[in-house]
Amino acid sequence: MAIATLWITGGHCLSFCSDQWTFLNYFRPVLAYGYGGVEIFLFLSGVGIALSLSKSPTFMNFVFRRVSRILPAYWIILTFFYLLINGSFRDYFGEFLTLSYWYPLIIGTTGGGVM
Repeated sequence: MAIATLWITGGHCLSFCSDQWTFLNYFRPVLAYGYGGVEIFLFLSGVGIALSLSKSPTFMNFVFRRVSRILPAYWIILTFFYLLINGSFRDYFGEFLTLSYWYPLIIGTTGGGVM
């Protein structure tokens, strides 16, 4: 997964930073096909989730373990980010509860992020 992640990141850097980072042009034949890294990353992520799911006694146990591992780190990073940018409490609260991602789906609009 690390190689796939580097391949994806390199592809993005090639698209946006190749003027500043000219050394990326040496890797252009590989980095130009960064979508290959995306496919590998998604495949390996699916295999990892399947293996993790097979170790859980129930689906709800699996979901609870994943959420309890991911959300605390998300909340810490989100808090530091909003303290750093002096964001509004309304926006922070929407992101904290992930409502800002679900609200556009509920009302039928496109987009995401800040409510």
